[in-house]
Amino acid sequence: MSTQDEWSSFKLVDKHLTSIAPEATFDAASDEIKEDILRLIVQYLQNEGYTSASATILDEANVKLMEKHQEREMVRKISKSIKEGDWDLVAKMIHKNSNLRKVKFHTQQGLGFLYAVCKEEYLELIDRQEYQKAFTYLTTHLKPMEKISGRQEFKDLCYLLTCKSITEVESFRDWEGVVKSREKLAEQLKATFELDAVPTEHINIPDNRLVNLLHQSVAYQMEFSRYHPKTVPKVSTLLRDFECQVLPNAVKTTFVGHSQNVKCVTFVGREGTYIASGSSDNLIKLWSTEPRHGKTVNTVSWDFHGHSSRIWYLSANNAGDQLYSASGDGTVKIWNIKNAISYFGEVDGNPSPGANPQSTSDCISTMTGHAGDVYTVNIHPNETHLVTGGYDQTVRLFDIQTGAVVKTFLGHNASVCDAQFNRHANLVVSGSKDGTVRFWDILSGLCVHTVRQTLGEVTSVSLSSNGLFLLTGSRNNSNRLWDMRMLTHPRSTLQSSSKDLKAPAQAPPLSMEQRPLQRFKGHQNTAKNVVRASFGPREAFVLGGSEDGAVYVWDVATGKLLEKLLGHSGVTYSAKVSIRHMKRSRLNEFCSGKKSRR
Repeated sequence: MSTQDEWSSFKLVDKHLTSIAPEATFDAASDEIKEDILRLIVQYLQNEGYTSASATILDEANVKLMEKHQEREMVRKISKSIKEGDWDLVAKMIHKNSNLRKVKFHTQQGLGFLYAVCKEEYLELIDRQEYQKAFTYLTTHLKPMEKISGRQEFKDLCYLLTCKSITEVESFRDWEGVVKSREKLAEQLKATFELDAVPTEHINIPDNRLVNLLHQSVAYQMEFSRYHPKTVPKVSTLLRDFECQVLPNAVKTTFVGHSQNVKCVTFVGREGTYIASGSSDNLIKLWSTEPRHGKTVNTVSWDFHGHSSRIWYLSANNAGDQLYSASGDGTVKIWNIKNAISYFGEVDGNPSPGANPQSTSDCISTMTGHAGDVYTVNIHPNETHLVTGGYDQTVRLFDIQTGAVVKTFLGHNASVCDAQFNRHANLVVSGSKDGTVRFWDILSGLCVHTVRQTLGEVTSVSLSSNGLFLLTGSRNNSNRLWDMRMLTHPRSTLQSSSKDLKAPAQAPPLSMEQRPLQRFKGHQNTAKNVVRASFGPREAFVLGGSEDGAVYVWDVATGKLLEKLLGHSGVTYSAKVSIRHMKRSRLNEFCSGKKSRR
């Protein structure tokens, strides 16, 4: 069975309805459950050789076990004293043990029990007709507890001082005498402070119980996920719930409006509510990704005018209020898109067709410096600078505030098609038609490493979110995945300050150093087009354009082709996935050599 078949043929599973809430299955606050969890942890630690850690946990557990023994013994003694009517001893033991872990007399339940003890002692004084002692006890013990007893019951307690029998007062007619009332009070003590049974020392725990429970939990999540692949996927982390990776297989919306081919697209902001597209018609268009009434064709956009040549590249900031464009006119422009977003909000994303507003005033800044087409523009993680690359073989760093070029990186021998900041923004990674990928130190402007074995003109570079992997697209019908940790060089500046990105102490041979981890093939990228590749949902997939008009989806782990998405009739230049939809894998954007994007 091919990997493509495994993912393209999902079985839809009806949503499982259950009345059982997971948190209702057991009481996580129960001492017995807590002890079971500790036993599972200790067993796992011992199986894995963490003997010191398991011994420490056992020591702490034994301390708590001794506390529990003390608590149970204290309750037993208080219960015995209550039945014997030794109220002075009861008071002493309660005062002495008032701060135990489980038996807390200062809580609402504890105060209720203390009142019951005082009331019982008072009633017995009345029963023995020791009215003077009863009056003193009433004023010193029961009066301070009037809020607990209630105003009416306290009045009845006072009235008892004038009665010959307790049963004369209606509130206390159910009093059954000294012996039975003491027994009830002892039962109330046990019920108020529910102490779990002290566990036996030897409990048989099934082998690998913790791991088996985790297997069962993940299997349950897989079983009741919406889609089932034909083969069981391997889970690489237990820190998140399992979510089946669902690949797109149908066109959701087609955006129509450009008069020439669409060169680039980008989702605007982290929410991905809007997309921007750039075209050879010199226009930038902003679209809503959620047109009303389930429309499959969207013709409504906000148009940005200002460039005098085709738009090669678009990117946006995280807030989604600024757009950055790179054009064939040699400029980079910054656009304020708040007006456009307000426009969509006012009409609820569904204005009348043909009423697309056009704006040139939304351009905040125009940056110059390149001598020729600018093919790429990307924003610094701190959103203070832009990195660009172009036909003039240079990579440039612009200050967003001033619009000035603050650094020029020289070294490529052909056009620079793509440039990106690394995770920590201490390096710029650029790909060029000269067949190389270069790493530039952002402070010195020096090239600290060069990857030469791309075997073709590099049309795109993309870095994984953890900074460990580099994806390149080349004009040899191949996209390649590189391990950044293997791209070593004697210059220390390549090594990041992060613990995630450290070069080995000894550099491997060049043949090993520059060998890609994975090759992704099947698409077409040989002509004079800038066809790009990028990481897909959860970075488990690679998305790439192709000159045959399809969008290709590969599995990162195996390099195998999973999906070939059809729908375009011209060159597909790129494919991107929305961060907001990364988990659901439901919204991707492709740009085509024709006049539409999907």
